[in-house]
Amino acid sequence: MNFFDRALPLEEPPVRLWQEDPELFEGLDRRAQREAQLQAVAPALRVDPGPWSGRLEAVEDPSDHLGLLVIEGMLIRTVVVGRRSHSEVITSGDVIRPWEENEDSSAPSSATWTAAESTRLAVLNPAFLRWSCRWPALMSAIMGRAIRRSQSLALQLAITDVRRVDERILLLFWHLADRCGRVRADGVLLPLRVTHETLAELVGAQRPTVTSALQKLSRSGRIRRLPDKTWLLTPMESTLATDVGPAPQTILPAA
Repeated sequence: MNFFDRALPLEEPPVRLWQEDPELFEGLDRRAQREAQLQAVAPALRVDPGPWSGRLEAVEDPSDHLGLLVIEGMLIRTVVVGRRSHSEVITSGDVIRPWEENEDSSAPSSATWTAAESTRLAVLNPAFLRWSCRWPALMSAIMGRAIRRSQSLALQLAITDVRRVDERILLLFWHLADRCGRVRADGVLLPLRVTHETLAELVGAQRPTVTSALQKLSRSGRIRRLPDKTWLLTPMESTLATDVGPAPQTILPAA
């Protein structure tokens, strides 16, 4: 099976999905898993840190692609409505279709994509779609990734309802750590390299308030900014906020 028809120029080595994301194939029977080890290969795309167009430059019409699977790295999607904006974190395991925006919405909005770090994506092109349709369990797993992303976004928006900004940040950090954190002897490493302004968009607050909240959390020992701009989270007896107030104005990014 050739998964590289109508794909991108192969500047990045192809992705062997069985090795990079074995969880996708857990629902397949043994025969299908053996086949997946050999054939589940997809073209790869690497996005350098900074703004990203979200387009597949070498593909005229990507509508027949299943999507892009994040293999490693982190993307930030920001939706702007009027003068308000809200951001979403997209990380390893998420499935996205960045060429699709909600252009038919009656509420005018715009969306931008940014790579918070070097990010590698698997291009689930038409050839991969034809192959994967043979295995309903695999298609179900991919659909589950899309649902997981929507649930993660719903939780992130719920976090913005917490009254205290320091609690919002702490809850967001631990939520993201569950998805992409790495456990160390001294805590959990969260590779979230974003500015205070972007963090403010993630928690629905103003940048100066976020800066003050980060300083408070650092003094309490709950978080520590490392020299490489990542965060070290220190487990506490409780990280859950209990002081929940009225919901501030939030903006839900389009799917």
